[in-house]
Amino acid sequence: MSAQPPPDALVVDEAAQALEAEVVVAFARRPRRCLLVGDPAQLPATMASDVARRAGHGQSLMQRLMDAAGGAGGTGSNDQPVRGAGGAGSASSQSQW
Repeated sequence: MSAQPPPDALVVDEAAQALEAEVVVAFARRPRRCLLVGDPAQLPATMASDVARRAGHGQSLMQRLMDAAGGAGGTGSNDQPVRGAGGAGSASSQSQW
């Protein structure tokens, strides 16, 4: 890695469609926080390899974090981001990286 300090934030647009393997490279720079932006109700992540899909690599990072949080949709009743519930982009999900 370069001698540059880690970035303050990593923003992943269309995160519901990005496979984990496509996002993990950016985490090598060790950003302080991460914001996943996307609609999991739209197109899912696409994996061309049946072998990789059977091994569990056909899922987006956003979907995996939402599943780990118990299916949290990422928004509260007033459409504000859920904070601290383990949803995508929350402080507790960031600590996993």
